[in-house]
Amino acid sequence: MATYMKYGYSYGPRVVVTAGVADTGTIDDGDIVVLDGVGGAAGAGYIKKWSAASDPVVGVALERVDPKPDADGDTSIQIVLAMPGSVFVYPAQGIVRGHCFQTCDINGAQSINVAADTYKNGWIVEVDEEMGLAYVMLKGPFSESDAGSDIDYGAAGV
Repeated sequence: MATYMKYGYSYGPRVVVTAGVADTGTIDDGDIVVLDGVGGAAGAGYIKKWSAASDPVVGVALERVDPKPDADGDTSIQIVLAMPGSVFVYPAQGIVRGHCFQTCDINGAQSINVAADTYKNGWIVEVDEEMGLAYVMLKGPFSESDAGSDIDYGAAGV
């Protein structure tokens, strides 16, 4: 069993990059971060705190942003990319051993919904029933393989 320290990155490959932050709000250490826009859309190339199950996941924040930036890119933070093999830990209400190796949806910037798998943007690889924790791999751009899926990262320059 992995050792619980805080919500966010737990173990596995850890690819850390610096990402520009969108002007949409604050971010806490451990928050799941997503793209603010894709392709040529406003906010493309900047990250924000998770806000909807369909948001395209980029990774998890290692730093806090507060107050929110005045403009896209005014602030940059380090994030751990959602890469295959990277495992993150979050609370998951009602989690039991049977949820292990099942897909699930993100339920908040720092929580997992084990009862939903519409977007399948999380894969539970370990559970801690006593602490109510799900250890998950997050579906990021490198695990996106279905061009017709609900989550579309777009194409560079499009």
